[in-house]
This record gives sequence, C-alpha cells and structure tokens, in this order.
Amino acid sequence: MDKTLTKGLQLLETIAASPKPRGVKDLAQETGLTQSNVHRLLQSLMALNYVHQEGPRGQYSATPRLYGIGRFVIDRLEIGNIGMPFLQRLNASTHEFCSLSIWQDNAPLIIRSVETSRNHPNLLFSQPMLRTAPTCSSAGQVQLAYQPEEVIAEFAGNLVQATPFSLATPEALYARLESIRATGKVYARDEWRFGLSAVSVPVFVGRHFAASLTISAPSERLTKDVADTYVAPLHAAANDISILMEANARV
Repeated sequence: MDKTLTKGLQLLETIAASPKPRGVKDLAQETGLTQSNVHRLLQSLMALNYVHQEGPRGQYSATPRLYGIGRFVIDRLEIGNIGMPFLQRLNASTHEFCSLSIWQDNAPLIIRSVETSRNHPNLLFSQPMLRTAPTCSSAGQVQLAYQPEEVIAEFAGNLVQATPFSLATPEALYARLESIRATGKVYARDEWRFGLSAVSVPVFVGRHFAASLTISAPSERLTKDVADTYVAPLHAAANDISILMEANARV
C-alpha cells in the first residue's frame, strides 16, 4: 500500500469531517503525522484544489471539489440507471444515437448511451465515457450554460475550433448559452465533427442542473427541422427523469 497516498487520504478525510478550518499543528495531533508531513501533504492537496486556506491564520478546509466527487459517484450511477429506459425509448422512436451526459472536470462526460441501428462512420465516436470540448458539442454547451460565470469566462477566452463551424468568438458562445437558458434546447450542426449534428436539452433535479440528454445523427439526417421534432420527446424524457430523481431523493 502506498504510504503517501494513505496519509494524504487520511488527512483529507480529517479536514473534510472538521466543522471549521484546521491548523497544521492540530491536524498533526489528530492524524498522528508529523507537522512537516502534514504541511507537505497540504501543499499537494491545495495544488489539486481539494483543500484551500482561509481565515486570518491561514487554516485549512476542504473545497467543494471533494463534495462534487462524492456527488458525482452517487448521482452519476443513480441518474444513469434512471435515465437508461428513457434513452432506450428515444432510440426506439428516432433510431438514432441517444446519450445522457454529466459535467465532470470541466467537460461533458457520456455516462449512458444507446447506439443507433443506422450505421454511419461519423458515429463511431459514440461510446460511454467519451469527453469532448464543451463549446463544440450540443451536450457540452447545455452543460456549460449552467456553470458558474468564471467557468464560462475561462472557456470563452480559450475557444476550441474543432471544425470551421465551431463557435469562434466569446460573443457567439455567450449568445448560444443565453439561448439555451431561455429555450431549454440547442442544435449544433457540424460543430464538433463535420457531418455530425446533435440536439440536446438539460435535465434538472429540483432547481439544479444535473445532466443533458442528446440525440446525435449525421447532418444529412438531423437537419434543423428534424431536430425541432425531437425537442418535445427530449423534454418529456428529461422531465420524467427529473421526477424520478426527486422521488428517489425523498425516499
């Protein structure tokens, strides 16, 4: 067993369980580590954004990233299991690739999907756990729309041009995200890969953004008019997932 990893996890768990920020000396006393060990481990944890300093004495507390990881582990499995039947239903009616994605480490992450029965080389990317640049995909744009302003600003300042049709300016990105928040949908044509289009909608649990539902297909099939016909069933599926997630939370 890696002793450094064990010590780091022990220290992180101690900080996370503390009701108030902690100093190096009392952390060393509680964990049984030397103060020099605690200080060195804290520097590593801060570099990874699991711990930060606060207060006039520069004491240490856990960041929301730790909470987010725990939520991802729980919510990802739950929302994935709940969402799968609805993906299958969407796939049965559209015969296209349908996916459910969450936001993790500043990128959309596909956690459940149902393959299309209609072969097309541009759909070979369609696999669970795939990550794409958020500004280049409909799923990523939906998820980015509900992130904190500082996260959006970071992406706006570092736009990825996957194709000539990708969003090219911060103004275009902000306009797209505002449209998503206003309409609850987005259609992206050839923005991540030429010849591939997608339509996505958000999934909320209560008032909180949880995931995105997407239907992807070759652009020759998924025109804007066709995508518009998919919005209502996507919204219906998103609403049903939301209802089931909230019901499970009350159990």
